[in-house]
Amino acid sequence: MDQNGNWPSTLSLAGTDSVLVTVYARDPASNARYVTAATVFTLTGSANVSFTSGGATITSFTIPANALQAQFYVKGISAGTSSVSISNANYTTYSPSITVTHDRKDDHH
Repeated sequence: MDQNGNWPSTLSLAGTDSVLVTVYARDPASNARYVTAATVFTLTGSANVSFTSGGATITSFTIPANALQAQFYVKGISAGTSSVSISNANYTTYSPSITVTHDRKDDHH
């Protein structure tokens, strides 16, 4: 499991608070691999981020059979650092962290 470099390390509440990420299934040698059956991954995160797809909040996503990737959005909700986990029993858990900043131009703190 891997995010191919487009997983955000920071999100800003000042406009760049939602980023489309593409997640790839990978084999032990780190090559992108097609899955033979639909494979569900669980998403967990702290209260300052959420995951969305099709405008709805999600807690999991599926890489369809005969595909190697899935896409969804990660969105900043409130300032702080969030530990995120993408997991499936047959894959190594991916655990990035995201810092959500309060970069509003009208915020002079």
